[in-house]
Amino acid sequence: MTIPWSMSDALRVGAVALLSFAAAYLMIPGLISLATRWGLLDDPTDARRIHLVPVPRLGGVVVFVAMLGAASATMISGHHFTGGDSSLARDFAFTVALSIVFLTGLADDLRGLSPSAKLVGQIIAALIVARYVFQPTDLVLAKGLTSVSLHWVAFTLFVV
Repeated sequence: MTIPWSMSDALRVGAVALLSFAAAYLMIPGLISLATRWGLLDDPTDARRIHLVPVPRLGGVVVFVAMLGAASATMISGHHFTGGDSSLARDFAFTVALSIVFLTGLADDLRGLSPSAKLVGQIIAALIVARYVFQPTDLVLAKGLTSVSLHWVAFTLFVV
């Protein structure tokens, strides 16, 4: 399926991205304060960590709330935040995938998940997006050239 992006679609998606960024930027100080007060800090003594001092966890909460808020504002205005020839079903599928990534990250922040458990959550979310939201089926090598059909290869590459 090819998604026909018009300039208004691109501007709408750009506005959603900008609104999400602004909302996250404004919420970060409150999250840092709250996580510090509740002791939800990432300990740098773990061998996998690269930071030298404890840093607040739960940054994904801010990103999730900001994206969901911006997407909701877009839908309320009568548009679909996934752009192109979207439908409410596509927007819902995207929201489900976003929620899976959020809940996986939240579970990891609060009680810790193995890398394989995190990967499973991310793969499930990617499968939902690849199946219901964005299905890359053609590879265009250059403008004006015939596209190469990818079908299942594209689906697999998109998920991986």
